[in-house]
Amino acid sequence: MGISPLTAALDRVKRNRLVSKVLEVSARFDADGGGYLAAAIAYYAFFSLFPLLLLGASVAGFVLAGDPAAQLQFAERIAGAIPGLGPILADNVRALVDARGATGVVGLVGALWSGTALARAASFALARINRTTDPGSYLATQVWAIGATVGVGALAVATTALGAAVPAIAVDGAGGVALRVAGVGVSLALDLLLFIVAYKVLHRGPSIPVKRIWRGALLPAAGWTTLKFIGSWYAARTVKGSTAMFGAFASVVGIMVLLFLTARLFAYGAEINAVLEERQAPNAAGAKKSARAAAA
Repeated sequence: MGISPLTAALDRVKRNRLVSKVLEVSARFDADGGGYLAAAIAYYAFFSLFPLLLLGASVAGFVLAGDPAAQLQFAERIAGAIPGLGPILADNVRALVDARGATGVVGLVGALWSGTALARAASFALARINRTTDPGSYLATQVWAIGATVGVGALAVATTALGAAVPAIAVDGAGGVALRVAGVGVSLALDLLLFIVAYKVLHRGPSIPVKRIWRGALLPAAGWTTLKFIGSWYAARTVKGSTAMFGAFASVVGIMVLLFLTARLFAYGAEINAVLEERQAPNAAGAKKSARAAAA
C-alpha cells in the first residue's frame, strides 16, 4: 500500500528544520516532566509575590516619605504591574504604605523564606533540564539561595516597577500612543534581561554564555510581557463584573494560572537552550579536533 498524500505531507512538515526543532524540544520537555517542574516553580512564585509587594510598598513609603500622593501612586503601579494583584490590594495600599516599617520587616522575612524556596525549585528544574546536578552542601546551597533570592528578586522588583512606569505616563494624542508602544518595547527588554539573569544565576551547573542564553530567554520574556498586558485587562474586566468575594477569588485564580503559564515558558525556554547547546557542543568539539589535526 502506498503512502497517502496526507502522510507524505506530514512527513515533509516534520522534516522542516524549524518544526523538527520544535518537536525535539517538546519531546524533551515531556520527558523531563516539564509540567511538574513548572508547577513547583509557579507554586513558590505565587507565595513570593505578596512579600515582594509588601517590600516594594515599604521602600516606596521610605523613599517618598515627604510625598504621600507619590507613595500611593508608586505602590499602586507595582500592584497593577502583576495581573490580578491590583483589585486584591487596591483598598490596602494606603495602609501598607503608612505601616511601612512593619510592612518592610514582614515583606523581607517572607521574601527570603519564599524566595529561597523558589530559587531552589528553579535551580532543580534547570539542573534536570540541562542534565547536571546542583553542587555544594546543604549550607552552601542555602547561602547561594539567599544570594540568588536577593539579587534576582531585586532585579524583578526593579524591572517590574520600570516596566509599569513608562506606560503610566499620561500623554495625549499620537504621543500617548507612541509612548504606550514604547512602553511595551521597554517592558519586553526588561523582561528579557530578567530571564537572561535568571537562567544564568539559577543554574548552578556549567553555565551557558550570555551570547547564546538569550535564545531561550526570549520565549518566556515575550510570553510574560504579553500575559502582563492581557492579564491586567482581563483581570480588571472580570473583577469589575464580579462581586467582591468572587472578584478576589477570580483574581487569585488568575494569578496562579498566569504564573503557571509563565513557569512553563521558563522551563520550555530552558529546554530550547539545552537542545541548542547540546547541538553546538559536538560541533565545537569537532572544530577543536580539526584544529589540533591541522596544527600537527
